[in-house]
Amino acid sequence: MEFGYTVVFVADVEATVAFYEAAFGAKRKFVSQAFGMLDTGSTTLAFGWEENEKRELGEAGSDLTFRANRAAAEPAGVQISFITENVEAD
Repeated sequence: MEFGYTVVFVADVEATVAFYEAAFGAKRKFVSQAFGMLDTGSTTLAFGWEENEKRELGEAGSDLTFRANRAAAEPAGVQISFITENVEAD
């Protein structure tokens, strides 16, 4: 088994990708308004536009409710960890 990617749903895909590029030096693989991917080694970190996720849940007739991640709200139960052997070099 190989872990391929993690998708985080965000309000602004382009701004989020730009932040991760600047803060962590990640390289973009693909970016559009609705979806973006960063190359982080063997696993891709992806960002989906939360408006699409809300629409897809509604169109599927799902009884699930989409809860956006916001700094002032209670956080979702997700953790993404970046690891390195040399913090100073990275």
